[in-house]
Amino acid sequence: MKEASSSRQLKLLLVRENQRILDRLLKAPSSAQELVERLGMSMNQVHYRLRQLEQAGLVRVHEQRARKGRAIKVYKAAQERFLIPFSASTAATIEELMQEVYREVMDRFVRSLIRQFERYDPEWGVFAQPDERGNLSMAFGLFNPEESAPWRKELRERMLGEWGGLSLTPQQARDFIRELRALREKYRQSAQPEGKPHMVGLFVVEGTA
Repeated sequence: MKEASSSRQLKLLLVRENQRILDRLLKAPSSAQELVERLGMSMNQVHYRLRQLEQAGLVRVHEQRARKGRAIKVYKAAQERFLIPFSASTAATIEELMQEVYREVMDRFVRSLIRQFERYDPEWGVFAQPDERGNLSMAFGLFNPEESAPWRKELRERMLGEWGGLSLTPQQARDFIRELRALREKYRQSAQPEGKPHMVGLFVVEGTA
């Protein structure tokens, strides 16, 4: 494991396009052309980002494939894992750094939800109402949904998005977290080649919802 020692490295690692390239290079060494074909990015964009990542020490040339003219460079990630300490960032607080790290993934989560919602005709909106404990709860959902509508069952089977709270003892919290991890691992191990990518987020932390 290599420690990222500069804010520049951290800045590059937080860019989604750079993450996609690193993700591919962690799986297998690849040339710029192979990255273009697999990631759907332009050659100019791939070359630009590879040059930045290489100069920052995040990727390196793995080999050069001989051909007529200039040899083809094959790149790989410089390390399998990178440790990025708070001290290497320009963030003023831990909270600021966490928001920066998770902003992109949360934005992608919301965009994925919207793509699912747009498949259906009913009107969507925001509910502000008491939860089971009487506390104000904000949720996104359907207005006047038809219980018998065929799409309703399909939507429930295609996606899950819930926020809520549970009252747990320390032991119950440990058991709950262990069971959730085991369930995720079960499906990760049985993943099929024809399967479609799904975003999965499991969040359990002591506090109020």
